[in-house]
Amino acid sequence: MWRILIILVVFSTPLFAAGPSVQEALKKESAGDYEGAQAIYEAFIKENPNHEAAIYGLGQVHYWQGDYKKSLETYQVLLAINPEHVPAMIGLSKVYLALGEQKKADEMLRQAKKIDPENEELADLSPQMERKTRIRIYGGYTVEDLSYFADNTQVTYQEIEVSKEKKYGFGLRTAYLRKFDNNGLDTRLSGHYYFREKTRADLGFSFAPSVMILAQESATAGLAHSIGMVTPELHYAFENYSQADRHLITPAVFFEPIKFLKAGGGYEYQRLLFGGGHRDLHSGFADLRVALGERFGLHGFYKRTQSAFEGGRPGGAFVSYSAHVGGGGISLGLMENYAVTFDASTERRNNGEAVNSYTLAFGISL
Repeated sequence: MWRILIILVVFSTPLFAAGPSVQEALKKESAGDYEGAQAIYEAFIKENPNHEAAIYGLGQVHYWQGDYKKSLETYQVLLAINPEHVPAMIGLSKVYLALGEQKKADEMLRQAKKIDPENEELADLSPQMERKTRIRIYGGYTVEDLSYFADNTQVTYQEIEVSKEKKYGFGLRTAYLRKFDNNGLDTRLSGHYYFREKTRADLGFSFAPSVMILAQESATAGLAHSIGMVTPELHYAFENYSQADRHLITPAVFFEPIKFLKAGGGYEYQRLLFGGGHRDLHSGFADLRVALGERFGLHGFYKRTQSAFEGGRPGGAFVSYSAHVGGGGISLGLMENYAVTFDASTERRNNGEAVNSYTLAFGISL
């Protein structure tokens, strides 16, 4: 509706009569030639700096090209000229939504509705702005090939997670583990909450029967805050095994230059307490994730780690080594709400030991 009105306004103005630049830009934009449209809009605006249709068109093509910063700046210029330009408000709300700034997007929509409550595009956009509640149910199977033990480690797990976008989430995970000829059941509760649009807190707690291969209790806490494209994080974990306690502190930084790409890394400090003594261990890691919508995702990681304890290990749980660990995985969306994921990793220790791990999981989102 608004696009038709904008085209009619452009066609009826003296500026259009003097030169068909905006018409040409609109044709290129409709054909998907955003770079061509951008060049024409920018040249036209140099000669006509207050032309609302041209400025709006430039904001649109910046948005379609994924340049949200320039799109935001362009719409703001237009709103400075005309504070009641509803299409610019709608465009700006889309930009804020793409940037993850839900509150600003909601506020811009509210302003637009006050001016034009019957706007058709507003009615279409409003459902997209609502925070969606999702339920995810997953089940998976992991096998680990240990070069220093005859039998493979096997894990069967199920988990359910309920989350509301940029607001809160909580989950339950149960895993049955068979390792070193011992069996154990681990139950984990977790949750997260957004204090603000870009500030998230995480909490977790798990417990297991008194078996040496699993921590009898563990607790985790974390805090993350996004500043533009950068997200610093800090996490703490405590694990209580029957033979030792472990404290881990992990500061990390992640960088998200574009919506579907996230990369980062961090440092992990571990203090192992046992028999009145302790050891300090250090690790570092890097992580890369690519998510092309909800249908396809890739991730990879590398970690250089030190260890001095492995619960339930035959011959003694206290064993010192450093290791290189690397791996990655793929996730695929199936039909409407189904997904399958596959992950693999390999660990090479300086004592000659090796661990290869493979996980296959299936899930459904409601």
